[in-house]
Amino acid sequence: MSMTAGDTTTIKVPKTLRDRIATRAQREHSTLAAVIDDALNAADERTFWKAVQRENASLPVGQREADIQSSSSVESLVDADDDLLSAQGRW
Repeated sequence: MSMTAGDTTTIKVPKTLRDRIATRAQREHSTLAAVIDDALNAADERTFWKAVQRENASLPVGQREADIQSSSSVESLVDADDDLLSAQGRW
């Protein structure tokens, strides 16, 4: 996705933070905006999984065990179509 001048803004950050972002962007052959976006996405994901952990921890032990044993909560890893694609090298 390309940005136009109207799609951007300027933010003020300490030079040390700007330098950290620039160093990472250079190392990853990326842009400063992409580094910031990746960092925010990672923070959002951590927040999501912490909420999942809190929710699971709040369930009674019996409920957690029942959920683990439930076939609806466990994906079957046996899949003939996947095996066929692997055998044919079509992944």
